[in-house]
Amino acid sequence: MNKPSALETALFEFSNILYSWLRSIDRAVAVAFLLSLVPIPPACWVGVLLSVANIILIKLKKIAANEAKIVYVSLLIGIINSILGTILIGSLAEFFVGNFVNTIFKFLPDFLHDLIFDNQNLFVYPDRSCFKFRNIT
Repeated sequence: MNKPSALETALFEFSNILYSWLRSIDRAVAVAFLLSLVPIPPACWVGVLLSVANIILIKLKKIAANEAKIVYVSLLIGIINSILGTILIGSLAEFFVGNFVNTIFKFLPDFLHDLIFDNQNLFVYPDRSCFKFRNIT
């Protein structure tokens, strides 16, 4: 049998440590922490909301106070990921949707004008040189 690589062993040990740590804390705290790490806005927004709810539960002494550091870290990471993800998705949406809308608004008035007033030349190459007939004599 092959001996596992050092990287495989290290990753396996790290995953065991992470799994045991996640099992030792409150489930809501763990879910909020994991969702805050995801840089996609809907997930990190939910992580931020869960972190705020966990802070309220810590203040009400429903969750152990020793988990407050994890909750505050997940809140901070979730807010940062929310801001960065929202900026990124907003920029991409503005780029793609903006270019699409600009193309439509540049094309549509000319198309409608040609359709209504000059419909004989609507689908003709602009200089119409390819449609001229030569006189054969």
